Amino acid sequence: MNPNGLSMVIGETVVLAVGGSAYIMMMIWNGVWENALCKNILWKDGKYNEVLISMICSFAFTILMIICYVRLGVEQLQIIYAAVIFFIGISILNFAILKMLAYFNGKRRRK
Repeated sequence: MNPNGLSMVIGETVVLAVGGSAYIMMMIWNGVWENALCKNILWKDGKYNEVLISMICSFAFTILMIICYVRLGVEQLQIIYAAVIFFIGISILNFAILKMLAYFNGKRRRK
């Protein structure tokens, strides 16, 4: 493996992590979950917004994963199995992250 390639991957990962963390902190600070437009975008009470948003994002990334697997020549049964597991896992992870961000935003707003 090329040592320069590995250092580039590590550098890009650090930049992505720092940038993503900064973006998330700005979203919490600005109260993206308190915005009336965001609350009413899907359901009026906002009760199922996190579930639907996490499933939409999970679906998009699952489609990308399926496309990559098809191009790699993976067997169809393995693709289906991996896609279902990936979709379920990433949906749960997305939902948990959205709930955690909403909690931190609510905690900040209550101060």
